[in-house]
Amino acid sequence: MDLLTIGSNATWGNSAADLNENFSRTNVEIEKLRNASFRNKGYFSTSALLISVWPSPQKGDFAWAGSPYPGTVWECQTTGTWTNTGVVPDVPQLDLNNWNQGDW
Repeated sequence: MDLLTIGSNATWGNSAADLNENFSRTNVEIEKLRNASFRNKGYFSTSALLISVWPSPQKGDFAWAGSPYPGTVWECQTTGTWTNTGVVPDVPQLDLNNWNQGDW
């Protein structure tokens, strides 16, 4: 990643623009790293929404999509393509029937 050099004799206006550009470039690289390390892309109420948010998935990415919640598991088996597996994911259950606020 190439960053702009901030000159010691530059005006604040020029330096501010260069700093903002450097922050933007750094953020792009951080987002690339974040997206590469988290394969679970989340839950989406429709497959169209999933595809609009993550149009270019990488092999190994997965998400839940569909309504009602939790929808079905969508996987990227070939880079760039989402595939509906048809599998309804297991959703953890929390039994609150005997929950007592004093227990915690």
